[in-house]
Amino acid sequence: MEAYLDKPVDMYYRDAVANECKKLIESVMKPDEAVRYIVAMGKRKVLFDLLLDRIEKHVRRAK
Repeated sequence: MEAYLDKPVDMYYRDAVANECKKLIESVMKPDEAVRYIVAMGKRKVLFDLLLDRIEKHVRRAK
């Protein structure tokens, strides 16, 4: 809630909350581990909001 309430006027609320959530995740564990846990929980949509920059190395590519 603090991220939503303290966000700058020109920032979209989802971006402000996602940035704060990303900071919390990084304080607890490595982002690459978080990707695996989030996928295991079935919350793949969350990845695009929080850890978009970490998804690419975990995607399987067809050859």
